[in-house]
Amino acid sequence: ITLQPVSINTTLNSTVVFSCEAVANGLTVQVNNDSATDTNVMDKGFSVSSSLLDSVIDLDYTFINGSSVLLTWTAPYTLDNVPITGYYIVKGLVNITTTNKSIILSATNPDPCILNNVSVSPINDVGIGSSNNISFYYET
Repeated sequence: ITLQPVSINTTLNSTVVFSCEAVANGLTVQVNNDSATDTNVMDKGFSVSSSLLDSVIDLDYTFINGSSVLLTWTAPYTLDNVPITGYYIVKGLVNITTTNKSIILSATNPDPCILNNVSVSPINDVGIGSSNNISFYYET
């Protein structure tokens, strides 16, 4: 779990106890032993955002020539105050970070018998989101 620094306003000489528990895909946050989603807690301005970015949409490839492939995708939906800052691409042992919604992947002496697996994940200030995967064989 990654927690970013946050500002907390409380009255002088008071104590606020935060706790969180992660189980499988769920995260429970409590404020002074009350669930963070309770109306009393939320009415005081407390909110929790704990979801990862969704994966990119419409991931596709187009052959440019026998050794180059253009990957394209569409950004996932995000909240206005949580912009996507880049994309993390993994192809085999190669990791690439870009701010573009497309990239050209080139291979030296590509083997048309080897399946190429590529994943693309969005990035924001919270971390790396879910990946979308695509596979292709180079055409020679």
